[in-house]
Amino acid sequence: MAWLGFKVRNDARDREMDRLRMRRILDVLSTESASLEDEMDGLRRRQERETDTAAFAFEAIENESLPSATPVETFTDAAARYAERIRVLDCQRLILLGMREKVIALIREVDAGRTASAPAQQFAQGTSVERSRP
Repeated sequence: MAWLGFKVRNDARDREMDRLRMRRILDVLSTESASLEDEMDGLRRRQERETDTAAFAFEAIENESLPSATPVETFTDAAARYAERIRVLDCQRLILLGMREKVIALIREVDAGRTASAPAQQFAQGTSVERSRP
């Protein structure tokens, strides 16, 4: 609609665009979360394998089948590196989960016919959208 050459915004179209944008963001977050989970699963399997190998090497050293503890240290160091990487990925997973919850709250605002400006401002400030609701 135009009045004196100025177009008036269509609220329904704006809400639909907001909804579509938030859905695309959710898709990206879901894809990245799945990627994190896959990487963490692979690292856990490798960590378990390194831990098992270290235990067998330690037993071989005790039985004097291996001359030194060097292989055990190598395997335990690798397992520790896997554990650290898993910890970092888990922090990233939690960040993505928090972002997902905030985007879902924004979608609810849009679906309820609200502009979602207050939740968006809270999101930008890093505060929880859900806690601010009455």
